[in-house]
Amino acid sequence: MHRLFVSPDVQGEGVGAALLRFAEREIQKTSPFVQVDSSIPAEKFYERMGYTLKEECTDEVCGEPIYWKVYIKNFPQSAAIFDADSRAGMMKRGAEGDNFFSRVYAAVQRIPCGKVASYGQIARLCGSPRSSRAVGYALHVNPLPGVVPCHRVVNREGRLAPAFAFGGAEVQKELLEREGVEAVQKDGLYYVDMEKYRWNP
Repeated sequence: MHRLFVSPDVQGEGVGAALLRFAEREIQKTSPFVQVDSSIPAEKFYERMGYTLKEECTDEVCGEPIYWKVYIKNFPQSAAIFDADSRAGMMKRGAEGDNFFSRVYAAVQRIPCGKVASYGQIARLCGSPRSSRAVGYALHVNPLPGVVPCHRVVNREGRLAPAFAFGGAEVQKELLEREGVEAVQKDGLYYVDMEKYRWNP
């Protein structure tokens, strides 16, 4: 889920909680967890609703830094039934349809071993050039990490994800290096040489 907003004239009346519970019921049908971006005023709200802090994020828009936090909530009961068969079925339904996540997964599967692509590249391949952030969300909830090689996606500067969803930057670095993609450390972060390793479909 991206973000949840409630009109100021009805805040404090339980509308946000009702909307969130509805969204959780729908998300629980296909995922063992939900995560959401949070503005600073909403942090306490999500914590009251059972969410925990997953990561603190930074990005740059028009040369200016922006900051936000990602909160996550697991669904213990649904997690037990959200098995490999369920995930495979979800992927199949996505491939048959035309939703953005399925297009992301299909594009990422095209990245060859020994190459990387940026979030922006994948967004453009999906026909949504301004949706690089949504590409990141799709990869964070990649239902088949062994099939969809999300470790081959980095930011436009070649930076590995500090909070790689499947074990952190060290895991992403190790997976890339197994495929011959060298990652070097700079200021506590890992980078790959985009001129050398960028995939050009």
